[in-house]
Amino acid sequence: MAQKRYIVEVEKAKEAATPSFGPVYRSLFAKDGFPPLIEGLHSCWDVFHLSVEKNPKQPMLGRQEFIDGKAGKYK
Repeated sequence: MAQKRYIVEVEKAKEAATPSFGPVYRSLFAKDGFPPLIEGLHSCWDVFHLSVEKNPKQPMLGRQEFIDGKAGKYK
């Protein structure tokens, strides 16, 4: 089964540069740049807090099963 990839390389490593640095990776969802910020959300805490306000009875942590390459239930 093919492994899922959620990051993409957007810039190659520059070993000859001073200082040298490794490749740059981004989320698959931001490969062409970052989406605009949502007004009123300035930090990770703001995003978390809004999520809790909108979904107070939803569990916070979990994982999703992948069976035969297809997304399944969250646990």
